[in-house]
Parts: sequence; structure tokens; C-alpha cells
Amino acid sequence: MKYLTLLLVVCAVALQSCSKHEPIPIDYNKDNCENCMMSVSDQKYACELVTSKGKYYKFDSPECMAAFYSTSKTITPTDVEQLWVTDFVNPGKFIDAKKAFYLESTMLRSPMGMNYAAFETKESLQAAITSFPGEIRTFDNAIEYVKKEWAEGDSMHQESGDSTNACAMNCEADDSCACNHRNGEACGCKHHPINKCQCKHDSTTDKCACKH
Repeated sequence: MKYLTLLLVVCAVALQSCSKHEPIPIDYNKDNCENCMMSVSDQKYACELVTSKGKYYKFDSPECMAAFYSTSKTITPTDVEQLWVTDFVNPGKFIDAKKAFYLESTMLRSPMGMNYAAFETKESLQAAITSFPGEIRTFDNAIEYVKKEWAEGDSMHQESGDSTNACAMNCEADDSCACNHRNGEACGCKHHPINKCQCKHDSTTDKCACKH
């Protein structure tokens, strides 16, 4: 009986160690992206990463998660247990980032400007192409993009904790954008569609005004 009890305990521990972590809810407009520190606000693009030790990181877009996953000094890819992206046609539903199908289209407005959307099935992606003409991509393509376009040291795309206190975002057509910085700190914005501009944070309105 003693040996049976010991065996059951060993099996329980083994099963627990092999269990996968599940996505956790995102508190939209309150949780910040781990890579750029913008608030996670658009449910169609939100992403999550969990390490094998159960540490969760949240992101506002596939490109931010790809950047953090591939270039972060906080973790390495071998630390990561699971990556999730949001199914574009089912906002709030997380799917495996490495198994998802991706559409890159200038008609999409992902938070960090890569214009990537994730889909659970190829069929749903193909249906979306009629409204958002573009190219089919993979998560590896996103990693290649951020490594090429978001070069190390680029103040437009700093991860959390960087001493530059920079952030990046897409400005709207009226030359305004939202920012998480406080006390008049300067931040860098990526003006729609590609022109870079500098912004000054207004602590009263919690907005950034773009200046070309």
C-alpha cells in the first residue's frame, strides 16, 4: 500500500510538470504591451507568451511579440513554452502563434504598423483576403521583419524597461496618437503610413501631438 501511494504521488507530480499553461485574460486598455509599453487595446491583435516557469507576457500585436520573443534580453526562445495570437475573426480567442495563418495587408491597421493579422484556419484567411488584399505570411516572417526593420537600438521599438523611455505607435490621420508616457516625456511615433515623426506627450489629455 505504501508503494502504491508513492507511485500515485510520483505520477501526479509527473502529470503536473507536463501540463501546459493556458492563456490568461487580458485587461484591455489597462494591461501594457511588454515590448513597447503601449496599452493593449485592440482585441483583434492581442498576443500572449508564457515561459516554462509560468511567467506571462502580454503584447498589443504579433510584431511586438515576435520582437520580444526573438530579441529580448529578458528571456530566450528556449525559455518559452507557448506563444498565442488572437484569431482575427474571433476577437478574444487565442490560438497557437506558430500554427496560425497570417495575412499581411496595407488595409489592416495592426497597432505597430506591420499590418499582420492571424487566423486559425487557412479558409478564414482566404475569406478575409477579399476584404483585405495582401500576402499570406508565417510567424517566422514576422520575426524576420522585426529583426530587419526594428534594428537593435532603434528608439522606435524599445522593450519594457529601456532607459530611453521610448514607445512606438501609429498616428491617426489627424496627427494625434495615444501614449502611455507621463510628465511630458518625449516619445517616438511612427506616423501613418511610414513617415517618422516626434511627439510630445500632454500629461493633461494623456495624448501625444505629432510634429514632423
